[in-house]
Amino acid sequence: PDGTYCVRIEAWVIPGELKEKLQSLVSELAIVVVLPETNMGTPNAPPVVEGEIVQRLVDANYRVYDPQHVQSLRNREIAEASRRGDLEEVRRIGLRFLANIIIIGEVKTEFSQNNAGIISAHARGTLRAIEAETGRIIATFNQQGIRGFALSDVQAGRKALAEFGAAAATSLLA
Repeated sequence: PDGTYCVRIEAWVIPGELKEKLQSLVSELAIVVVLPETNMGTPNAPPVVEGEIVQRLVDANYRVYDPQHVQSLRNREIAEASRRGDLEEVRRIGLRFLANIIIIGEVKTEFSQNNAGIISAHARGTLRAIEAETGRIIATFNQQGIRGFALSDVQAGRKALAEFGAAAATSLLA
């Protein structure tokens, strides 16, 4: 009646094969990317920076967990766990997605100026790559003042986000 189910599972497991399978799933190449972004004060969907970083990681043969499935996981939860030094929470998040690297951060755009109908926007943000097992920050990217130009503020913001994403991806891959 309360929506709770009790399930009994009977499984036959060969320990050696299970260990090999788990090691192959949790490889050095498994990454979760969680990068909320706002464009001119509004949540940006689809996220430009996250998409750029995911595409570059996939092109470099990294295994990246689909960002659509990670939406339920909040950037703040991971960042807070890392700041608190709560290694168990970071490990739990990594295990939930069978990943050992979590890329978190936040990116924003702001209106810069209107010059005879050409709008400019600035993107700024900070990203961190965190080792899921230890909570150790292994890479960071912090940039502000990346500009984009267009005929509308939203499009100028998206162009600034694209420039930010390209620079962030290059830095994180290095």
